[in-house]
Amino acid sequence: SRADLGAIILGSCAGFLFFNWPPAKVFMGDVGSTFLGFTFAVFPLVASPNALSDLGADITFAVILLWLFLFDTIFTRFRLVIRSRAFWEAHREHLYQRVVGSGRPHRSVSLFFGIYAIASALALAYIPKIGLTPLAAILILGPLFLLLWSRTSRTS
Repeated sequence: SRADLGAIILGSCAGFLFFNWPPAKVFMGDVGSTFLGFTFAVFPLVASPNALSDLGADITFAVILLWLFLFDTIFTRFRLVIRSRAFWEAHREHLYQRVVGSGRPHRSVSLFFGIYAIASALALAYIPKIGLTPLAAILILGPLFLLLWSRTSRTS
């Protein structure tokens, strides 16, 4: 079921996070992050018994929960193209990398992403009771905060 798959992913990520929390003892690497990204991408398709009829809602749900990462990727790629840099080559231009590079501790950045994900999930889950405004605010303010945070230096 969807809940079982979600629990497996949550448990696996929580177990990994325990060992990866700064200072990290293990690292996910490209293989782990590719697998996790693929899992998030196909989860809406395999988790729903009526995948085709629920596809729009499932994709919307996935995009909302992953919005900060999607925004970071889209913004960074666009920025690299505008600056005539090869976006397929290794770089350290992602917003979270820029925030850490400005002197912020990894823990603070990780905590921000975690709190953002929890706030998004809660706002999404409670839309019938609280409406769309809190979710819209989270989707707008999260990336805006990350942009501003990446432009300010902690040492200045």
